[in-house]
Amino acid sequence: MYDAIVVGSGFGGSMAAHRLIEAGWKVLLLERGARVRRGPHNREPRATLELTQHYSRESAYKVIEGGYGADAASVFCLGGPSVFYGGVSFRFREADFVEDPDVVGDSGSRWPLGYRDLEPFYDRAERLIGVAGDDSDDPTRPPRSAPFPHAPAPLARVSETVRDAARSLGLSPFPLPLAINHKPANGRQPCDACRMCDTYACSIEAKNDLAVAVIEPLERRGLEVRPDVVVNRLEWTGSRITGVCGWDRTRNESVRFEGRYVVMAAGALGSPHLLLASGLSAANPAGDAVGRYLCRHSCAMVFGFCNFRPDPAKV
Repeated sequence: MYDAIVVGSGFGGSMAAHRLIEAGWKVLLLERGARVRRGPHNREPRATLELTQHYSRESAYKVIEGGYGADAASVFCLGGPSVFYGGVSFRFREADFVEDPDVVGDSGSRWPLGYRDLEPFYDRAERLIGVAGDDSDDPTRPPRSAPFPHAPAPLARVSETVRDAARSLGLSPFPLPLAINHKPANGRQPCDACRMCDTYACSIEAKNDLAVAVIEPLERRGLEVRPDVVVNRLEWTGSRITGVCGWDRTRNESVRFEGRYVVMAAGALGSPHLLLASGLSAANPAGDAVGRYLCRHSCAMVFGFCNFRPDPAKV
C-alpha cells in the first residue's frame, strides 16, 4: 500500500511527487512511456520528437474539427513533453488571470486565483528546475519576489545582431528564461550550444527537463518509478479510488496498485480519457463536464528567411 500513486510524470505528476516525497510519503510514479536514452544519438536529425518512439498514436484522439490531420498523437516518456521542449519557462502575466468579457460573456466564469496567489510557487518551480533569465528589459514582466536563480548565458553573435536590430526599431528584446544549465550544476555538464534543444532530448543532460532535474533526484530519495506501465482503469467504490490497474509492457503482465491517494496527472487528454473509461464521471460532482472545455496553448512564431547564404562573420 502506497501513501500516494501518481499517474503521469510530466510537469503535474513530477511536481506532485516532489512535494509528497518531501513530506516523507511512500510514493509510486506510473508512466506509460519509457525512459529516454541520452547520448550522441540525440543529436541526429532523426532524433527529433515526432520521429521517435515517444511520439505515439497508439491511443489516438480523433480530431473532429481543425488540426493538421484526422488524429492527434501524444508524447509518452518519463518526464513527459519536458524532455523534448526547448527549455523556455515563462510565467503567466497578471493579465492572463483577468477574464476577457468577449470570451466570458454573461457566464460569470472567472479564475479562482490570481497571479499573486501563484507567484511563490513560480519562484519555487524556477529554483527547482534551474531557470536562467533576466527580465529587466521585458515590458510585460510580472512582479517577482526574487530574481531568477541563474543569470542568462551570453548571447551568440547572431542573437546580438537580432537584438540590436530590434532595439533600432524601438522594440524591447530580452533573453528568454531558459531551464538550461550554462555552468556545471548537480554533477551534470553545462550547455555546449549544440542548438538542438527544441524537439530534441538533451544528449548531455544540460537541459533541466523533469526526468533529470526532478525525477532522478527523487528516485535517490525513495520515489518508486515504474515506466512502461499503461494505466487503463481506476477501480472505485463510492467516492474512493480502490485500485489503479494497468498493463506493464516491460514484464508483459497485468498490474494493480493500491494507495491512500491517487493523483491524476496524465495530461489534458489522458486524465479525462482515463476518468471516462473508468466510469468516474458518474461519481464526479461536475458530471458530464469531465472531458469538456479543452484549451490548448496559443503560440505565435516569426521566422525569417534569407535568399542568400549569410556571411558568418557579419551575423
